[in-house]
Amino acid sequence: MDSVVSTFGEQLYALFVESQSVGIRRYEDEGQVLIATQLSPLVVKLLERGGALLQAIMERYEPEESSESEDLVFELSGDAVAPDPGAPEDPRRVAANVAFMAHSELRQHRQRLLAHHPAADAQEMVSECGGALRAIQKALYAVEPGLCQLENTGRLLPSLLDTSLEVRRHYRKLWNFATVTGDVTPEQVRAALRGAGTRISILAGSEVYSLLREDDRFYIRELQVRILDWLRDGDENLAGVRIWQDFSLFVEILRQVNLREELVRHDRQAIEDAIAACESGQLELSKAKKRLAPILGVDDTLDRAIEASADVATLLSALRRVSTQVSGGSSEVSSHSVAL
Repeated sequence: MDSVVSTFGEQLYALFVESQSVGIRRYEDEGQVLIATQLSPLVVKLLERGGALLQAIMERYEPEESSESEDLVFELSGDAVAPDPGAPEDPRRVAANVAFMAHSELRQHRQRLLAHHPAADAQEMVSECGGALRAIQKALYAVEPGLCQLENTGRLLPSLLDTSLEVRRHYRKLWNFATVTGDVTPEQVRAALRGAGTRISILAGSEVYSLLREDDRFYIRELQVRILDWLRDGDENLAGVRIWQDFSLFVEILRQVNLREELVRHDRQAIEDAIAACESGQLELSKAKKRLAPILGVDDTLDRAIEASADVATLLSALRRVSTQVSGGSSEVSSHSVAL
């Protein structure tokens, strides 16, 4: 058993590394032919490997006894056979079910990529390839905890939380700039767009940039081109104001990074711990900024309270208000949310 389990772990990690190393960004400026003949087949092969791995996990951990009759009885008279809500779920069945759902999603991505052809839209194909790679990684992260629990092994995949915290730190620079600048007049727009262009360039040159969804990168590059063109040739200030408005709207959309499941869990726990520390008098204002730095970006008002560290009462009030919001948070994100 140990050799098989080790093989599963090694396959999980190897597939993750290969999906990370595809380098999809280099295809974004290529034509349809290279995308359809090189990128899409490469991602299809990774999807097939992921599907084969998930199939093997299903076959290994699917309970031998069939539950079809139980499911049928439950559908016909659910009250009579409803399972005990307090009873623990069979971890083998959970692992098999997770693998089954992930396998189904990878199969759908594969079907879409197999339809790619050299006459198709390049941006659409790149976006679908990027979505397929994220689906592979999502599947690996979904099945790994169950495998670790069943076989008492350590985690191999890197922390999603660390990545999300780093993404949020970079995005906060963008939305802070947009928030502080606010609405601009035609007379102010040149300085505002110059600042926006600088910050976009910094983001595009960072490691975080490769973690964005392909559609977001396309849009950011489009914004960057529009800003640079206007700064170079623009003499119509109202056109500059419209570009600034588009930049501000997109930056607000990026705030949805806070809805990532791992960030919701992290922020909820960090805020609860900070509230308890404030109430017990254990959180020193002089150390509050450093201790609470990981939750900067959750809320603008809370950010100001943390960075100002004016008094415990103000900080506690901000923490309590945001705690209510975070507790009701959802991990669902829009089509413009950040990758991973």
